[in-house]
Parts: sequence; C-alpha cells; structure tokens
Amino acid sequence: MIITGALTLLTALAFWYASLILSWRDTLEDERRRLTGELYPFRFLFPDSPTSAWFLTPAERAIAVRRLKVRDYQLQTLIRPHTVT
Repeated sequence: MIITGALTLLTALAFWYASLILSWRDTLEDERRRLTGELYPFRFLFPDSPTSAWFLTPAERAIAVRRLKVRDYQLQTLIRPHTVT
C-alpha cells in the first residue's frame, strides 16, 4: 500500500509539473507531429482510387467504382439548385 501511494503521488506530481510547462496546445501540436511522422511512411499503401487499389479483385473494383458513381450522382442532385418551371 505504501508503494502504491508513493507511485500515485509521484504520478500526480509529474502530471502537475507537466501541466505547468506544457499547455494543451503544445500537447496537441506534439501529438500531431508524432502521428504524422509515424503515419508518413505508410502513405504509399493507400490507393488514390479503387481502380489503383492493389488489394481489390476486379469484381470488387467494379463494385467500388459503381458505388462512387452512385454517391457522386446523389451529391450532384442534392446540391443542384431547384428550378421553377
């Protein structure tokens, strides 16, 4: 129990000290840098479109392209201004 209490106290003091030094903006900026630095090498694994996805079969590519065309059509009809005739 004494060891657990001491570790809890040390952890609380460490967080308190860190909060004096780092603001939340600095913390978020550090996290952004860390995440983008870690994810940067993997950018080549993600395809630009379904047609260039190396992990899809030809049938899956056709389905993905069809879904994107339907979605684009739905967005165009949703955004298109209504005309009064």
